[in-house]
Amino acid sequence: KESKGELLVEAPSFRLDVFIPEDLIEEIGRIYGYENIKPEFPIASLVPPLRNFSVFWKARAQDILKESGFNEVCTSSFINQKEVDIFGYKSKELIETENPISAEYQYLRPSLIPKLLKVIEKNQKLFKDIRVFEVGKIFRKDSSGERGEKTALTGAVNGDVFYEAKGIIDLLLNEMGISDVWYDEYQPTPE
Repeated sequence: KESKGELLVEAPSFRLDVFIPEDLIEEIGRIYGYENIKPEFPIASLVPPLRNFSVFWKARAQDILKESGFNEVCTSSFINQKEVDIFGYKSKELIETENPISAEYQYLRPSLIPKLLKVIEKNQKLFKDIRVFEVGKIFRKDSSGERGEKTALTGAVNGDVFYEAKGIIDLLLNEMGISDVWYDEYQPTPE
């Protein structure tokens, strides 16, 4: 059936492979002869997608740390009650899972630090120098009880490498264009 330059086509019931317009175009090309179709470039402008800065900066930080000798780890997004007690997290800032499959998955992690320290603990028996980092989501409630998530970057090293770690932090910040950085003195206390 034809009307005003339009063609209404119905595929026969025995042709189970013709569903979409492209299937019909392929059939027309096959019947007409592919060699009779003049090759032409499509008329379209190719516009690159907008840069996703969160993906860009995450990848940039990962590259800088890997080039500095760090290994990337991917740890669980959950912590248990023991870790909550050890790190002194307040229950009002934690997000508890409603039906955890295990006691190990009771809370969503508010920081990447507990799991990175576990990685260091498990691997220091096998390796002398350990440099690890993770870029991942952390989850917390704010003072109003509103749940939120952020992407965090955390690194950990073992041994007496304070100045080396500080240099790597300087390198990371400098390579990412972050300037005007200062360090405060910190005196650890016994507790």
